[in-house]
This record gives sequence, C-alpha cells and structure tokens, in this order.
Amino acid sequence: MEEGTKGSGRRRDTGRSSRTRARRDFHRRSPIAELVQEISLASKQQVRGTEGVAHAMQIISNITRQTSQGTRGTWRRSASFVKLSDQLNEALAQFRAINKQATAMLLRKYRAARPGSRSAVAVDDFCSGQRRGRNVET
Repeated sequence: MEEGTKGSGRRRDTGRSSRTRARRDFHRRSPIAELVQEISLASKQQVRGTEGVAHAMQIISNITRQTSQGTRGTWRRSASFVKLSDQLNEALAQFRAINKQATAMLLRKYRAARPGSRSAVAVDDFCSGQRRGRNVET
C-alpha cells in the first residue's frame, strides 16, 4: 500500500506543480495578453477611422460630381446666351440698317417736297451723317 500511496502523492504533487506553473505562466503571459488586447482595440479604432475617412471622401466625391454637373450646365447656358446675344446683335443691326434707310427715304421725300428750304439743308446734313456739327450715331 505504501507504494500506492506514494504513487498517488506524486500525482498530487504533479497536479499542484502544474497548477503552480499555470499560474506563473498566466502572470508571465498577462502583459502579453494586455498587449494583444491593446493591439486589437487599436486595430478596431483604425478601422473606424478608415471608415470615417472613406465616408468623408464619398461625400467630397458627391459634391465634386454635383459641382461638375452644375459647371457643365452653366457652360451650356452661357453658350446658349452667347448665341442668343449674337442673334440679337444681328437683328438689331438689321433693324438699324432698315430704320436708317427708311428715315433717309422719308427725309429725301421731305427735301424733294421743299427744295431750297432751311429744313432741306438740315435733311441733307442728317442724311450725310452730320447734325449740327456732330456725328450722328447709326
């Protein structure tokens, strides 16, 4: 029986020593476990930060896209305004030419109806582009 008791006592000692070793190992690994946990938390924070940056970049991209579309629309409208302005200037030039011709024709008729009168001289000056010594805008 002594041998059996001795054997079981050794097992208890072995069990105690393994628990003691496990505690020592736990205490030794505890700083490592803390470091692993800190690294894990830092990684999670980096992921959140990266997601925030990606979200902000998406917002900037959307704003840039909208600005680009607005700029293109403004350019198209400006080109349309330039075309309309050219058409208006052409129509105005035609109107002035027709108006000048009609006025000149009416003044010539007036001059022909009253030759030699003082107003006929004024009509001649007007038709030649002079009025009281100044250029008349056409």
